[in-house]
Amino acid sequence: MVRVIPNAPSIVGEGYNPVACSGNIMPEAREDLISLLRVLGKCPEVREDTLEAYAMLTGMGPTYLWFQLVEMMRLAETFGLGGDEAAEATYRMVAGAAKTLRESGLLSEDVIDLIPVKPLSDDEETIREIYRSRLSPLYRKLKG
Repeated sequence: MVRVIPNAPSIVGEGYNPVACSGNIMPEAREDLISLLRVLGKCPEVREDTLEAYAMLTGMGPTYLWFQLVEMMRLAETFGLGGDEAAEATYRMVAGAAKTLRESGLLSEDVIDLIPVKPLSDDEETIREIYRSRLSPLYRKLKG
């Protein structure tokens, strides 16, 4: 048996689609399957007992961000950027922010402090609580 957690960015070849194979899958079949899936993006082989965590993070994760990014682009247009400019700036900001968080060598708290003006800082704990109160019960339900 093989289980895969699909990821929406696979539509542009940038997915992160964890794969768990049971022990009775022949190595050649496993490699063939993963090779086929690579057209979708990254397909790491993971333990089966972690798939629900990956579903919460990579499977559903884009939905936690996309509406915010779309709203930021809309606001950027009201601030005077064209649609293409807003889209490119948002894409570059997200890619750069993710790379900074992962590759800067800084603690996450120090990365956050790289920018002194934080217009949403008063709402950060509320947003964190929304994540915890919605995602933790869903994860427990998936693990059932």
